[in-house]
Amino acid sequence: MFSAKKSVTSKWNLWQYDVETYALTPILLNSSHDDIDPAFLPDGRIVFSSNRQQRSQVIQNLEGSPQVYKQLDEYQREPVFNLHVFNPANGSIAQISFNQSHDRNPSVMSNGKILFSRWEHLGDRNQYSVYTINPDGTDLAVYYGAHSPGEAFLHPREAENGHLISSVMPLTQTYQGGAIIDVDIANHDEAFILNSAAETTPEITPEKNNNGQQLVTSDINFQEASSLSPRGRYTTPYPLWNGSGNILASYSVSRPLEVVDAITQEATQVEDEPFYNLVLLDPKSGSQKIIETSEEGFALLEGIIIFPRPLPTIIEDTVTLQDFFSATPATISIRSVYDTDFLERMGPQVLIESESIATLTNPNAAEQRTKIADIARLKNPLITPPDRLPAKFVRVTKAVFTPPGLGQAVTGKTPHKMRRILGYSPVEPDGSVKFSLSNENSHCVEFNPGALPVYATDSAIEISVVDSKARAMQLHSSWLQVRPGENLQCNGCHSPRHAQSINSNSVTEHHPNVIDALQVISEGETMAETRDRVRLQNPQLAAQLQLGENTLSRNIEYQDIWTDLGVANVEMGTPFANSYIELINNDSDSRHTDAAINKLACGIINYPEHIQPIWEKTRGLLGRDSCGNCHDESSPAGGLAISSTLSNNGRYKSYENLLTGTVELNAEGNAALIVDNQGLSHPKRSNPAVRTGNNVASGLARGSHLMEVLTNTELKAPQTLTAVGQRTDHGKMMSSIELRLISEWIDIGAQYFNQPYDDDGIIRGLRSSPDESEFVSQILPILERRCSSCHAPQKGTLGTYNGVQFEDVKDNLKPRFILTGQAEKDYLATINMVDNASAPQSTLLLRRATENDHPGLPNDNGVLQPALTELDSDYAILYQWILSSEEDL
Repeated sequence: MFSAKKSVTSKWNLWQYDVETYALTPILLNSSHDDIDPAFLPDGRIVFSSNRQQRSQVIQNLEGSPQVYKQLDEYQREPVFNLHVFNPANGSIAQISFNQSHDRNPSVMSNGKILFSRWEHLGDRNQYSVYTINPDGTDLAVYYGAHSPGEAFLHPREAENGHLISSVMPLTQTYQGGAIIDVDIANHDEAFILNSAAETTPEITPEKNNNGQQLVTSDINFQEASSLSPRGRYTTPYPLWNGSGNILASYSVSRPLEVVDAITQEATQVEDEPFYNLVLLDPKSGSQKIIETSEEGFALLEGIIIFPRPLPTIIEDTVTLQDFFSATPATISIRSVYDTDFLERMGPQVLIESESIATLTNPNAAEQRTKIADIARLKNPLITPPDRLPAKFVRVTKAVFTPPGLGQAVTGKTPHKMRRILGYSPVEPDGSVKFSLSNENSHCVEFNPGALPVYATDSAIEISVVDSKARAMQLHSSWLQVRPGENLQCNGCHSPRHAQSINSNSVTEHHPNVIDALQVISEGETMAETRDRVRLQNPQLAAQLQLGENTLSRNIEYQDIWTDLGVANVEMGTPFANSYIELINNDSDSRHTDAAINKLACGIINYPEHIQPIWEKTRGLLGRDSCGNCHDESSPAGGLAISSTLSNNGRYKSYENLLTGTVELNAEGNAALIVDNQGLSHPKRSNPAVRTGNNVASGLARGSHLMEVLTNTELKAPQTLTAVGQRTDHGKMMSSIELRLISEWIDIGAQYFNQPYDDDGIIRGLRSSPDESEFVSQILPILERRCSSCHAPQKGTLGTYNGVQFEDVKDNLKPRFILTGQAEKDYLATINMVDNASAPQSTLLLRRATENDHPGLPNDNGVLQPALTELDSDYAILYQWILSSEEDL
């Protein structure tokens, strides 16, 4: 099986070659989609990667999207490639993965699972990791690479000895070439993380911190983007299954090329386009020999060895046609959110001063984590009163499909793309959670009669653990998915992949100091499973105990159903409820319209409709506590103005001010500058009031100073509150529902809009795109000459300078404008910077380039200069190109 295209402009199609008859047969031919990376499944079906997005487009139609389109990746550069399965027997095609960026390079393991590379790009995460999935799309799981040296693990395959063979490289400027690694996956979850099933030998012990990721090809640059790799680059490894341990791969010698940097005017060496030949690697001897050389202008890639091998296990489909057409609800069951890894992502680093999680020494010495949560203490209300338990709910959100033409100005100053909230489910005292995911959307229909379903299955979803005030303690930084009827079970949040659950064995034999009606009756039952069992088996008792439904709720409601008040000195948990209807029923001066409330019921938060009205509400006696009194534009308190005045990009200035730190000035009154590891100067800024990273160290409501000020509580932001007596106490100025709404908005990404289309079904962006051929001939050369040296893809921080972390600088610049050098991708990325063709000067593309604080090289007086001015001829060309799309309407 292989993919091929008939011409440069045609689409990639699937073909089959019979080695016995030499017959070449087309398998899937079409002119609308690209089908690539095919591999046979053991039952005769074919798994492949495709941008046809077969199921996702059906869901768009079922959800009532004004337009059915191919959604773009999270850089908005090209349509997303997901995994699909083709059945030659009946011609059916089923989409089995639903990532928001690409799923590539599928192959089949001996156990029947599909091994593939997944581009993880949720928020500020940006890397390729190795995943596995069943042929029916169930049991999606990370396999390797999430926390190992390297940014992009591509072309993964199983070796004959069970090891993982993969290429690894930086994210960019590598021509998809790097090193080849051999991973002892049986004993390592990650390079330096032993799994609990590891065979502890003198060679493999936790104390030795052994590296399970070994380089097959030494002295190859696989971690530094834009740097030369003097020993060349390898790609598309294919391990032999003949007992030799050899690997067929493509290899190019290093090809340095001297270029002159457009900004610094310095000559530097970069990697020229590689010249790939086929080689056979012998890892045992460290040698290689050439198998085939390519002609000039061609590359030999993805060589395979045709040989007999044992048939992999056939994994039967568990998603039935009935499940599919009836949209059978899926179930997600988490044994304990307190079951986390050695990085303690559900531990002290996310807790505030008033919170704690009881711990004990890990009895499993083979694991990396030395401490684990003491579930027995947490679930016992006599030891840990329910009000002191930090985790109260999980919040489930769903990715919104990204259409072409949706500009960055619409989404906002955030690395996150649009999302909507599906709802909440309670976290029990032992940290367990169990809920069903259906497509009924009952909360939305209650406020919006006739509303169409919102599909939770066969969609990209994210789960966050939140406290009683709906503030996220952590989020799952990779997109999850469940198929209709699937029962997804996991031990915890970022728990070790092969470890036994810490909420098992003796811990689950009894629920101490809990009422008799909610006691364990079967071994290993978590508290969430107990609630679910009683709910199903005894509906009358469930109603009496107020057990509620196991579906997600848009309301936050807590009732202590567990604590036995017959036990001396036990404390009952304090009940509370929080509903959006309070914004109307209990708020005589609510600035939220009925339409805005209806959208909240559907899980949609738009800054102009939902957050800005909070700032404009009249508060206190005679409006004394109204936000605008102190935070006006003339002399804003704390330097934060939150008026509804529009900025020159069409967004409210309040939004810009909340997400952008203020520029710090030097002694001369100019912007203080810091230099990054590329030699470019940036204006030094204070931390913004709202931060948009994926965890409390870089964002979320708990990591944002805005929430500290509004609640008068020290959380996890880098700023500290002014001393008591010297600060204004905002703690009682807002209602709990208003604070919840602001927290939700920050936690899901602080987007400006979370709806691609307005209420009339018109896209919030370009209705007609600028000419693509003109972009290639005139615009791309300008961008490559003036912008590409800075605007290349990269992972993580820009580095440090004099101890300053550049992640904080990037927080003010997100999302970044990325250029790849590939015309089609760069075209889509560029129109993503163009949201209003009728006013080209206000688009992000021209406005950002002409701002005085644009990163670059300062002049002799130490002052930054704009990258472009309105007098530049290049500016005029860009301006007219943008305007042309408006003239085409």
